[in-house]
Amino acid sequence: MSLRSGIRCRTSSSRGFSLLELALVLGIMGLVLGTLWGAVAMVQERVKRHQLQEQMMFMINNVRNYYAAKDRIEDDVGNLTYPEVTDYLLRRNVLLPEQIRNRAAAAPWLADTPWGASAADGSLLANGGIQVGGYDRNGVADPENFFTIRLSGLSYANCLELVAALSANTTQDRLDAVVVNGTVHIPPVPVNFAATSCVVPAGVANRVDWVYFLRRSVR
Repeated sequence: MSLRSGIRCRTSSSRGFSLLELALVLGIMGLVLGTLWGAVAMVQERVKRHQLQEQMMFMINNVRNYYAAKDRIEDDVGNLTYPEVTDYLLRRNVLLPEQIRNRAAAAPWLADTPWGASAADGSLLANGGIQVGGYDRNGVADPENFFTIRLSGLSYANCLELVAALSANTTQDRLDAVVVNGTVHIPPVPVNFAATSCVVPAGVANRVDWVYFLRRSVR
């Protein structure tokens, strides 16, 4: 075999990938990374839902404990609306520090869910994702008997999961009603309630009110 033919054989045997092979490898890598990213996103959503469920349990207990002596849901000057009561409770550490969006002295303090200040549809939650007020299931002021924890900006999936999870333990939490996008249901909440009340598609923001009795037991 001549020197020229030997060089030609080594050159042809050590050639790189063709464009088709590179495209195939990149396509496979893209599918794998896309699958992994989707799995990570699902895990993150579950973690945030679990965080919010735990926060809700703390809020329910903290609000009741704080108002046990006051006997009425309101701020320091008698307001019972959502912005005023939420600001009042945040400044007194009744709600959780990790929920606070801003700490400006002059501006009202806002509380957000673990998903932050943006709603599921991408809009800004101007009044925060979490609010507390002294209202009953029909939105009527009744601060001596009820308080409402309002969650805004929820995706369809989070609306479904949270309504199911947070509506289960109605006796211990003394949950009076669940109001999903204006539709009231008295516990126990049926399985299909959230599915028919939460708004689809997933990009549309949902609002859910959990209405609780102010006192742990009936007088």
